[in-house]
Amino acid sequence: FMKRKSNPQRFRKQPPSNQVDHDTGSAGLRTLADSIHRGNFVPALTQIDQEVANNPDPDHQAKLLSLAGDCLFKQGKFNEAATVYAQVFQQAQDRPQTWLRPVIGEIRSLLKNVRVEEAQARAVTAMQTALAHQQEYQALLTQAQATIATGGQAVIPARPPSPAEVANRLGRFFFAEGELAAAKTLFQQALQLSPNSAHARVGLAEIALREGDGATAATLARQVIVLGLYRAKTLSAWNILLAAGRKTGTNVIDP
Repeated sequence: FMKRKSNPQRFRKQPPSNQVDHDTGSAGLRTLADSIHRGNFVPALTQIDQEVANNPDPDHQAKLLSLAGDCLFKQGKFNEAATVYAQVFQQAQDRPQTWLRPVIGEIRSLLKNVRVEEAQARAVTAMQTALAHQQEYQALLTQAQATIATGGQAVIPARPPSPAEVANRLGRFFFAEGELAAAKTLFQQALQLSPNSAHARVGLAEIALREGDGATAATLARQVIVLGLYRAKTLSAWNILLAAGRKTGTNVIDP
């Protein structure tokens, strides 16, 4: 039998061939992000400078400049990255679709640089911004629905990131850096905003487990499993439930 030659590209991650571009700059942004991921910082920054100069669209510029922050973050220059992200957020905070990316970058940079109190303050700002955009979205949506109901035409605005989603995402970052108190506060906020939030319950269960409270972790994990109708998406909760059982020495599967 002839030995088949191995193809070195066979197992390398390839870009999807059918990915849909939602705006004209999507493909270029993905290429830049991939270049940064591979560590090609100098050519990426050169291209970012060129595109910022040639494309005045504020949303596109915010995305580009956030990628510049990513270049610094990837190199471990967390203080400089935080400064860049903060400047981008200052420009984009009134843009419903682009404000979150830079403030998340800033918070992650501050946490990596052990500037925890500043990160917590920025998380408060992020939640306030999320709530403001949600209120604005609801007002625009109500107005559009009223216009359509009377036979008129209206543009339905794109939904901005929900406050619960923002709280959950920020909670994960604080949890990953071992800041359990701040993470717990954010997950609790997410649960108040979205009472059926599985992400918030999983986060709180993981914190309870980390703090040695197996009983609370098991209760939260069971809630996730029941609310998720025992589907595959509840797998993380099953893992927490089993870990809680080992910690408490109880039968958590059939209590």
